[in-house]
Amino acid sequence: MDQKLLNSARSIASRFWRVANGRTRILRDVDFDNTVIREFNLILLGSQHFNRVTQEIIRDLPLEIGSNRLKLKGRGHN
Repeated sequence: MDQKLLNSARSIASRFWRVANGRTRILRDVDFDNTVIREFNLILLGSQHFNRVTQEIIRDLPLEIGSNRLKLKGRGHN
């Protein structure tokens, strides 16, 4: 896992613990399967170029993700 993404995941997990008293598991995209995808809420970090799961599901979503942009249903957002 890229160190920057790992640091982001740890930050999100820490905030979730403080704000919602919730526990999380941090997994690399190559370490889980469709069961995890079906049974858990996921926060996917990294674009389709860096995350296997994002790459698999991106084609079914009404959005495009770029390095500094997000396009949802054809409308650009920064």
